[in-house]
Amino acid sequence: MRIYLMAENQQLANLIHAVFNPQGIIVSLGGRYVREQYQYAQAVGNALLNPDHSLALLEAETGVGKSLGYIIPSMIFLSLYPSEKQIVVSTFTRLLQKQVIKNDIPLAQRALELLQLPKVEYGYRMGRQAFFCLNRTKLTVQKLKQKHSHDDAYTEELDDFLAFAIESCNSGSGLWLDWIDEYFTFPDHISSRDICMLYDGQISNDAYVSHINASLTARILVTNHATLIGHENVTDFGDSAYAVVVDEAHHIDRLMSERSNKTLSVKRIQYILNAAKDYEINAEYVKDTKSFVKNWAAAIQHFDKVHGAHEIFYIGSNGYSQFLKDQVEYVAHIESKLRQLEKEFRLYQKINTLNQRQMEALEYLDEALITLAHWRSSNDYLYNAIVFYDVERTPSLAVVNPIASRLFAKTVKRLTSRIIVTSATLFDGREGEGKVHSFAGDIGFAQHEITHHLELTPLHFGDMQFVLASMDIPVPTSYDRDNLCNRFNHHWLKYTASMIKEAEKYGPTLVLTYSFEESRLIQQELKQIGVYATVQAKGLKLMECLPEFINNESQILVTPSAWDGLNLRTQDNEQLVKNIIITRIPNQPKNILEEYVAREHMISRNLPQHIADNLLWMKHRNHAIRTLKQGLGRGVRSPSDKVTVWIADPRMPRANSPKAKPLINAIPVRFLENYAKAKIFEVTGELVTPWQHQDMDIVL
Repeated sequence: MRIYLMAENQQLANLIHAVFNPQGIIVSLGGRYVREQYQYAQAVGNALLNPDHSLALLEAETGVGKSLGYIIPSMIFLSLYPSEKQIVVSTFTRLLQKQVIKNDIPLAQRALELLQLPKVEYGYRMGRQAFFCLNRTKLTVQKLKQKHSHDDAYTEELDDFLAFAIESCNSGSGLWLDWIDEYFTFPDHISSRDICMLYDGQISNDAYVSHINASLTARILVTNHATLIGHENVTDFGDSAYAVVVDEAHHIDRLMSERSNKTLSVKRIQYILNAAKDYEINAEYVKDTKSFVKNWAAAIQHFDKVHGAHEIFYIGSNGYSQFLKDQVEYVAHIESKLRQLEKEFRLYQKINTLNQRQMEALEYLDEALITLAHWRSSNDYLYNAIVFYDVERTPSLAVVNPIASRLFAKTVKRLTSRIIVTSATLFDGREGEGKVHSFAGDIGFAQHEITHHLELTPLHFGDMQFVLASMDIPVPTSYDRDNLCNRFNHHWLKYTASMIKEAEKYGPTLVLTYSFEESRLIQQELKQIGVYATVQAKGLKLMECLPEFINNESQILVTPSAWDGLNLRTQDNEQLVKNIIITRIPNQPKNILEEYVAREHMISRNLPQHIADNLLWMKHRNHAIRTLKQGLGRGVRSPSDKVTVWIADPRMPRANSPKAKPLINAIPVRFLENYAKAKIFEVTGELVTPWQHQDMDIVL
């Protein structure tokens, strides 16, 4: 391993200074000097030059310019040391990925040129599911044109779509995502499954081949978190890197949990077996396995009835250890038959183009095999259970890993010993270093591994005003005996609709809800008072809703899907959104099984129950703070942006409340004074300041 001398460290620091100082290259290229960006970039440079290993945890709020802050130092480093391995940059959202590739890297290349340093080759690595399969796209378009030959406008749209795909595969990126970026949605009756490469045995996309070749030789490789986390199973992904930069790292916890925690219902197993006929498989073992699964499910339901049918789940630690052990043999038998089925599915795939139903079955089969294998091999870190989710008490197999997020460190360390983890919302807002150690532990790193940490917020960036809810309205939801959200309060829904109507007077309004059901109910209330809104319904992608809002056909967009990754600009690159409405504090929905397992795991490690309960509460609280921070960030994306944030939840504390913390930590420090002067939206529909009479006129 190369040990960098002090002189080399100083050389990198000097070059970073030349780019980011008040009269530096960024300013000369039309950018702006940001003191915090300078600090951030130097921290990245120091992390890259650490001799043995480095773990940098860097929080930089919107306005710091963190993506340039890690791209430019990384490319300067690689230009100085061409023999070093590539640096991998991983993001969660497509939006940030595009920004890095189309904006930040070209600017970094220009900076290298002005520094008289060699350029650095770059590439990106995305999974097969992100690319056009030209054969499948042609087949899909052909079938739809035959079916809708009477619709000239639609067939013309299909021709345009196919022409786009052909050009993209032959001389473009090969990504169907580019079509979505430009047109927001596919033509009717087409989904990504119909046209992607994921389940096609052949490669009919020249751009994909070029993409793979470029990614292998790239010095800077841009990818996404899913690919990074699963890099060992990604074809042609390098087995090592000099460093990894993980941006939008606040998503890591959830992604690792989704990767580890699985549920497989008996109905899903039956669906997979029934799909055998779609693959022209009529083997006797399929019929026998269907019968086996049916009888096994009936036996579980009988056991359930005998024991009162009142448990939400059966798990070893609540007295059902032997019952679960008895099921392992049955689960192993089902797994063996599904693996046999998988071989036949794959053989069929090699010589046939799969339709959507066949692809869906193969997706389900892949997930089922993972779940079955994990379920029968449970251990101290992998809990298995049988769960009931419907009123019919249909059994499902569930696997929960209470420390799933901690596996991230182990995964990424297989690639590199230098890791830079960053986000606008990395920490939970507490004072002191406890929040840094807590986050590191959550993703699997020990306290002593942290070599650098920063928490940066720009002193001046945008303007944010606030309107808070009246304390006279009820809280948004009521809860049942299991502390699960039971129903939305009707008076609160009416109040929220009236707040949205008031906000609309001042310009385009983004309404951030926390569920599709909540969005639906708010839409009903808006209709009652004659207000039209674009509402993202369940099953509808956010991108499909945006054109109406962006084209000013609607002044209100209601969605649970835009808490982060959304940046809506006008043609003049001004902020489109003038108001953001946070309908309620984004408390994470409870998962009873996962919380039970997490608590049991901590208690088994000799933690008192009250400590375990407090840790779980803190995890939910920290999630809410980070989500709130992200939601607020949708309103201020450039220095001149101005937005008014309306919060319809009366539980959001006033600035002077003794209970203001921790939720108030979600408010950017530079806007705390504005928050302290927040107006109140009264039940009567009036906007007042707390110390004024309600009959005084207030102007936003």
